Amino acid sequence: MIVFSLFLLLGVFSDQKNKKSKPSMDQKKILSPFEMEKRDAIKGLQGQEATKEIRRPVIKSIKLIPQQPTVLDNIKAEVSASYEGDEKITYEYQWKVNGAVINGIKGDILPAGLFKKGDLINVRITLFADGIKGRPQESTYIAVHSAPPSLELKETTQKLNDKIESQLISRDPDGDKVMFSLEEPILEGMTIEKETGKIIWKPEKKEEGTYKFGASATDIDGVKMIKTFEFKIETK
Repeated sequence: MIVFSLFLLLGVFSDQKNKKSKPSMDQKKILSPFEMEKRDAIKGLQGQEATKEIRRPVIKSIKLIPQQPTVLDNIKAEVSASYEGDEKITYEYQWKVNGAVINGIKGDILPAGLFKKGDLINVRITLFADGIKGRPQESTYIAVHSAPPSLELKETTQKLNDKIESQLISRDPDGDKVMFSLEEPILEGMTIEKETGKIIWKPEKKEEGTYKFGASATDIDGVKMIKTFEFKIETK
């Protein structure tokens, strides 16, 4: 009985030791999709080819900023990479709009003006270090969103019959049609023509002072620009 108990204890100790020696799932390194691709590529290689593959610079992630650009934005590629050597990594960028390569843009920024609303943007990046070329990787696509229209007050004219007229003007960067509206604060007796932006105000009492009112311009996608304007009434 004593010998049998001793074997049982040794068996339990051995199992616990083996359990401790096995790494848990939490202890295992979580690889990015790019690192997993490199790991799979190394399998089956031998000698110098395997060494070169191990030392090959690797892209960990590609992020395009801003993630919801408009035609007014420059788009920048932010790259995270790793390399086991000491030489500085260099990058080669190939920008694409709707799958077509944009020639002449070699840096990490795609300038505004080379795409329009609704276009899909992505970039293909290749790394180089110590004469070794990394495996090219492409970012996910981002869509170009509607840009807000501009809004300005062009002029204010005072009529003899105590009517005050103002004219709003707007330009939409995407070339969309714009509709105008009054916003808070709204002056009593003020109206606006939604398609033209013409404002007419008939104040009940024409008193000297500075008056503020809100207005907006909205494009066909519902993107709105709101501003507060003011004009002065001088009785002298």
